[in-house]
Amino acid sequence: MKRRRRPHRIRAAGVHHGHRLTYATLNARANRLARRLRALGVGRGAFVGILDERGLDFLTAMVAILKAGAAFIPIDPGYPEERVQYMISDSRVSTLITRGAVLARFALAGAGDALRELALLDDPVACTHPAACRLHPRAEWEAESAENLDEPGESTDAAYMLYTSGSTGLPKGAIIRHNGAVNHIYGQFASWRFIRARRFCRALRRLRTSRSGSFSRRCSSAGAPSSRTSRRCATRPGCSG
Repeated sequence: MKRRRRPHRIRAAGVHHGHRLTYATLNARANRLARRLRALGVGRGAFVGILDERGLDFLTAMVAILKAGAAFIPIDPGYPEERVQYMISDSRVSTLITRGAVLARFALAGAGDALRELALLDDPVACTHPAACRLHPRAEWEAESAENLDEPGESTDAAYMLYTSGSTGLPKGAIIRHNGAVNHIYGQFASWRFIRARRFCRALRRLRTSRSGSFSRRCSSAGAPSSRTSRRCATRPGCSG
């Protein structure tokens, strides 16, 4: 992303409810958030949860975590409170990216003792949160430098962790490494005949509207268009593409 020529930097990396995010803006925002995450102790080998609806901020959080050298765990705020608490507790994440409006719906006090930092995607006037956790509003990380970071890591490092449905018991986390994620993305290129000029929305419509397509699977699909400078359409079903 950071090595793209100027014409690619002004292309839309994502579109959500009429809002457009270019590759240049995505890179700058992700750099700022990644710097704050590193200041909070996030680095190679760490896992960071993302508790938020899918959208442009979710995409920014994903990229920022990877830039910090860590791996992300997507957590659907539509899950029952007990499942959200279990995923945070079981993964033992010390840092969670979310927003004030989402926090108001969950009692994270039951999410284990590892959680210490809450990086927010907004600037709420008031926010309920566990006493042991520190809040870091959006204004805090947006004040960081937008310059690119050194990105240490190996292809065998974890990229993200997805939790199973738990239909046969408690949900279990499955770790996907960078080399496996890259193979999956190139598999998407081949199966969907992906080209630079094509909007990704049309290719994703069947996945988004399918009941069998999990939230975590939809999150991981964002990697394909982002790596080919094509548009990631993050809208709900009904988007024209």
